[in-house]
Amino acid sequence: MPDTLQSLMNAVIDGDQARTVELVRKSLEEGVGPLDVFRRGLIPGMEDVGRKMQSGEYFLPEVLISARAMRAASAVLKPM
Repeated sequence: MPDTLQSLMNAVIDGDQARTVELVRKSLEEGVGPLDVFRRGLIPGMEDVGRKMQSGEYFLPEVLISARAMRAASAVLKPM
């Protein structure tokens, strides 16, 4: 996985909305397609958030914060 997509996944996990949007744009500038941004960055990040919730490491507030970061990224990708 390219470093940018790995960083994007981590930004989603951390719920860092601004960084998530920044990394989505950077991925697109690097030539990563919108579908790959979802499949290789955003979705794996949210899957990890789900695992953390199941294990008791994350609770609903953390999940919602990550979901907001995902939604912000989706807004960037939607026109594509």
